[in-house]
Amino acid sequence: GEEFVEVFLSEIPKRVSFFGLRIPPLPVGPLSVRRFHLLVSTERRCDDKQAECEWMRIPVSHESSFETLDRGDLQVFVLNPPVEATRVRVVCTENAARGIH
Repeated sequence: GEEFVEVFLSEIPKRVSFFGLRIPPLPVGPLSVRRFHLLVSTERRCDDKQAECEWMRIPVSHESSFETLDRGDLQVFVLNPPVEATRVRVVCTENAARGIH
């Protein structure tokens, strides 16, 4: 399956209009995320089973994703339109070694 990192924001939904990631560049970070999408939830409580929560994919289209660059500084991604969320998952769909999921 796809690996993810989940961030709990608050039990009350917060507006998320941008987020930043710092990813180690190659050759230090060959397993670092390169392409990814977000899953956001507005539910107060979720367990770690994805089926127990309602998640919305960002970007909505399964043909679209975010992509990091091969550099070590903070990379900022804008969500337009912003979303309301209690938690956000960054879901890796491709790592920096390309082709390894």
